[in-house]
Amino acid sequence: MPSRGYPAEPRCIMLQQNPLAWQPFATVEPGTLPGPFAGSLLGQAARLFSTDRRRGTLMLRTAHMSFTVEDLERSLIFYRDTLGMKLVGSMERVGEDISRIVDFDDAHLKIAFLELPEAGGVQLELIEYLSPRGDSIDRRTCNPGSAHICFLVDDIHSAFETLGARGVRFKSDPVAILTGVNRGGYAVYFLDPDGNSLELVQRPK
Repeated sequence: MPSRGYPAEPRCIMLQQNPLAWQPFATVEPGTLPGPFAGSLLGQAARLFSTDRRRGTLMLRTAHMSFTVEDLERSLIFYRDTLGMKLVGSMERVGEDISRIVDFDDAHLKIAFLELPEAGGVQLELIEYLSPRGDSIDRRTCNPGSAHICFLVDDIHSAFETLGARGVRFKSDPVAILTGVNRGGYAVYFLDPDGNSLELVQRPK
């Protein structure tokens, strides 16, 4: 008999990605993963995450994503004032705990959290390292380790004009998407003050 509060049969939540958050789209019972996925990495992950809670299931929930920035105040002007994100809070971290977490001796960080739009509470964390000071890196999206955030918009051409008038740097004009799941929509990349890539997508109507 299962313990109170636990299902008799362990289940796995399969996840799909939208540009702003991970959301569950199906519950898969043990041994019923669709055939095309059974031998894939997704299948292996499903088997891994279908472990009974009493045996230590890894339960993950998204809290935030993060960019390291050169100047926190400059980045806040961009994300809060130019893009319109809500500032949730800011703080400084210094001491043994944060030094151990980031694995730098005598670490001193300035941190701000902003609320990502329509993201179910997921936040964007911006970190400026006061100590140690880091070096600027090549953030081109072809380089492994680079990251970007994608925002959905209803009218990409209007958003492009509005942000362009505010001084935002774009990599191109909005481009018509010809293939893939967003075929018939539009996409464009733009940059934050540190050169991190961001994206606007207008889905097909």
